[in-house]
Amino acid sequence: MDEFQKASFSQDLEALLASELAQRWTIQKTGDLEVTVGMAARKAPNDPFIARLQWSKYPDGLPCLKFLDAVGGSDTNKSAWPTGQGMRPDSLDTCMHWTAEGHGLHPEWKNARGYGLNPDGNVLLQALTFLQQWFDIEYKGRHGK
Repeated sequence: MDEFQKASFSQDLEALLASELAQRWTIQKTGDLEVTVGMAARKAPNDPFIARLQWSKYPDGLPCLKFLDAVGGSDTNKSAWPTGQGMRPDSLDTCMHWTAEGHGLHPEWKNARGYGLNPDGNVLLQALTFLQQWFDIEYKGRHGK
């Protein structure tokens, strides 16, 4: 990772934190190219999740998405995962067009139009917006409950 990637991520995070959307989330920078975000579905506002998005390359890479246990911060607790289309709590990964795991499962998405994030925009904001949209539309509950 180079200084450009770190600076791009920090700049996007700063813009995100200044946006109105950020008021709905609890956002913490937890690494050079990593954030944890507390968010919930509109239909279940009292059941928040902690998502960790971690990039190995920014802004032209895709994030690894994991859900963390609220008590110990583990990314291997299946009950920390939401259920719904694209979530794979039993595999501890996601099958979503904008995640590294999704592209790992579907290599054909690499060159498909509309599969990924636009590196010319605020990539962090795009990822969190996609995730919040998923929560608001696809969320079915907490895994194992």
